[in-house]
Amino acid sequence: MHLFYGGAFLIIGEIMKNRIDLTNLIVVTIDGEDAKDLDDAISLEKLEDGFRLGVHIADVAHYVTENSELDERAKELGTSTYLTNKVIPMLDELHSNELCSLKPATDKLTLSCIMEINAGGEVTNYEIVHTIINSKKKMTYAAVDKVLNGEKVHGYKTYTELLFNMKDLAAILNKKRYIRGALDFAIPEAKIILKRGNPVDIEIREKTIATNIIEEFMLLANETVAEHFFWLEAPFVYRNHDKPEKIKLKSLNEFINAFGYSVRGKHGKSYQSFLDKIKGKNEEDLIKPILLRTMSRAEYSEKSIGHFGLAARYYTHFTSPIRRYPDLLIHRIIKEHLNGTLTEDRIRHYDAILPELTVSCSALERKAEEAERNDLKEKKALYMQNFIGERFEGTISFAFGKKGLFVQLDNTVEGFVPMRKFPGEYAYIRDSYLYINKKTKETLSLGDRVVIEVIKIFEDKVDFKLIKKVKGAKRNAKKISETSKQIIRVPARKVRNQANSIKQKSKP
Repeated sequence: MHLFYGGAFLIIGEIMKNRIDLTNLIVVTIDGEDAKDLDDAISLEKLEDGFRLGVHIADVAHYVTENSELDERAKELGTSTYLTNKVIPMLDELHSNELCSLKPATDKLTLSCIMEINAGGEVTNYEIVHTIINSKKKMTYAAVDKVLNGEKVHGYKTYTELLFNMKDLAAILNKKRYIRGALDFAIPEAKIILKRGNPVDIEIREKTIATNIIEEFMLLANETVAEHFFWLEAPFVYRNHDKPEKIKLKSLNEFINAFGYSVRGKHGKSYQSFLDKIKGKNEEDLIKPILLRTMSRAEYSEKSIGHFGLAARYYTHFTSPIRRYPDLLIHRIIKEHLNGTLTEDRIRHYDAILPELTVSCSALERKAEEAERNDLKEKKALYMQNFIGERFEGTISFAFGKKGLFVQLDNTVEGFVPMRKFPGEYAYIRDSYLYINKKTKETLSLGDRVVIEVIKIFEDKVDFKLIKKVKGAKRNAKKISETSKQIIRVPARKVRNQANSIKQKSKP
């Protein structure tokens, strides 16, 4: 008996053989406004003692067969790369945006992880099966957030109860993960708004209820699938995250001691407690990226050691086979297991190829992330060219010794201030990450609010001049979009006409 009672097996040709027909089930996708590669969909039913959650993932492995030309391309790229003005897809556009994408009102082949979850967030029953779905609606994060905040959104009235049930379940799952020691490194992200290829605005995006819903549901599916195949002792690809190294923990403590904090031990609870202490504080946005860099890198492996950051004993990447090659790999293994074709020969095959492939996928992931970071820095610098000679408030984000310091504006643009551009003669106190004015004794330290002037842009680098310290200023990390408007303006000698229109619309 299947968890979806009454689910009929389709026998219309070989393609539909042994697939559970879920086309009448209310399944939806929730993604960004511009998303086209929709590889995950969800369904949710409220039960008497909990929920039945379905996480339905595009069956990419049905279309992209092993050692095919398309597979070789995907293997070579390892992942899709998302740049500001374009996407370098792992698969071709036909597969990414059409054949595999879970577009609404279209029958789509999927692999589903269907879970029954009690009121405490525990998975009490589950199955991993071949399915066919028909998404009833393509939802967006922004619209879902509006509905959950009590606003009326055209086309969403039918799904109001469903969305509130999703919100309730996500909260239960989030609480459960927190109790076991999972870490939340949520950092506001910048999105560059382009017009005719030129950056005209920087939007600050923070985690919302809608993004949290999808995150929690995907995490649970990934954990459930990983544990299932771990106990099967089948070849598999895991997403591991090791404990922080001692030397990195030592460096972290040296940094946060300047703020009066320390982290003891390597248990997730210690870091979680520290994150709670800095939440909402002036220095939160400065410390979180440093804390994140203290963590070991998450990597792919054919062996499971667990995921430290998620406090998960078993974890994998199952939910994004359109844009990640490891997900596609494990989909093949799952399908062979379901079809009964995971023979001894195939097991030996996977045992032979997975060690090298997991190392390759980890390296390609890092390469893509670096390309995305560099692209973002370049676009931010290009945007700031419109503001040379203007003054803004920012936060001292990093001390670079006697060479100078970095200041981050509230739109996330970070610039360097050489010591020769300080307002007076300063001495650097190494162990305290502190600068002291030799004449006035005024100090500059991490987290201080300052006024800077944009003086130079070179490629992806932005240089500032330090004007003065803002005394008594407090920065609320939760209101970046509001504080970004609190700008100290001075006439610029040479500001392009384009900048004038930009300044009315968006202020760094």
